[in-house]
Amino acid sequence: MNRRLLFDCVNEILSVRCVYYFNAGYGSWFLGLAVLQKLTAEEIYAEMTGLKVAEEWMVDELVYKEMSSPLGSWVDFKIESYEAGSDIATDLLSSLLDEMDPFAKLIREEKKEKPSTTQPEIEEEEGEGSSRGERPALLPPPRARARKEIELDHNDTVHDSAIDYYGNCLATASSDTTVKIINIGVASTPSQLLATLSGHYGPVWRVGWAHPKFGSILASCGYDGRVIVWKEGAVGQWSQVHVFDNHKSSVNSIAWAPYELGLCLACGSSDGSISVMTMRPDGEWESATIEQAHPVGVMAVSWAPATALGSMVGSGELVQKLVSGGFDSVVKVWTSVNGSWKLESALFSDMHTDCIRDVSWAPILGLAKSTIASASEDGKVVIWTKGKEGDKWKGNVMHNFEAPAWRVSWSLTGNILSVVAGDGDVTLWKEASDGQWEKVTKVEP
Repeated sequence: MNRRLLFDCVNEILSVRCVYYFNAGYGSWFLGLAVLQKLTAEEIYAEMTGLKVAEEWMVDELVYKEMSSPLGSWVDFKIESYEAGSDIATDLLSSLLDEMDPFAKLIREEKKEKPSTTQPEIEEEEGEGSSRGERPALLPPPRARARKEIELDHNDTVHDSAIDYYGNCLATASSDTTVKIINIGVASTPSQLLATLSGHYGPVWRVGWAHPKFGSILASCGYDGRVIVWKEGAVGQWSQVHVFDNHKSSVNSIAWAPYELGLCLACGSSDGSISVMTMRPDGEWESATIEQAHPVGVMAVSWAPATALGSMVGSGELVQKLVSGGFDSVVKVWTSVNGSWKLESALFSDMHTDCIRDVSWAPILGLAKSTIASASEDGKVVIWTKGKEGDKWKGNVMHNFEAPAWRVSWSLTGNILSVVAGDGDVTLWKEASDGQWEKVTKVEP
């Protein structure tokens, strides 16, 4: 009996000492083993003799001792963890809603600037499941979405627009040969034209903002075959820092690389080639060209995430890959090997029967699957997926819009796809648990 009691006491002490590390996951197991190895018989004996006075403790003191860990006492963390969990849940919901509505952030900022001075009355409806004594929900109620009209002041058709990283400025490209920079402002204030950029000699097709770590930098491309990189000095003062005019025909698409790869811009042209421009540390630009990428013309380019499959952001070897689409109805994947670009995969399929208007590579965020969306003049949007390196790409038609599909774009988390098709209809799509894609909503004009 005494031996059994001794065994139980020692087992309990070892469990209390090491349970935290073993419950924390396999990454902490080696710490638990280290604690066991350093534990001496004298320490166990001292711990056991301390249990003799346990019968004099109050219940709260026993619970306090049992539920403490090397990080501190449970009573120190229980309130903070609840509040932190509530804050995290609220932030997650807000970020998802912001992805679906770019102006949601502006609405919140406006509310912060104009705090309410009165406490509104809350009327509670009686019904099944309602309770006046119920704890308030952790997640905020759905927010009403506001829309804001922005006067662009262009003299011809607007072909593209892009909002900067912080959601403050809008850049637009037009057939009037200009690019305009507009301060969006909050929902209740009018937008303001900050600058008109002139440098193209024909319609401007696309604009794109670089990552803000490189400063306030914008790229534009157009029918004149030029690609212009603009940089803001003083507020509203923009200048051309680089002009690339090696293409022999219209430049139809541009895409900035992930910031981890540096200041790097890919361009697709009707002359059939793709050029990749990179700024060197000395401020000069160098370019590499993929000749005859799509012999009858390139319509769209998009970069792969810089992190490898299954890796978290900031870890592992960087990946340099591109996806392109062209007038040949083919989607192609390119990879950089020792500084030169090679064709990795050509996704031939009868799913697309007309010009590829746009392609977009989805963010990975630790997932073990690469995903590409392609939109075609034939009205179909195709989702291409690939597992580990060495697997083949598989394509499935997400939806046939029965009208030209112009643009596709992924949310920051890569789980929602926006599609522009037909006469400017914008819809949001999400993959269901069974692998089928479902329309989440239609963005009304």
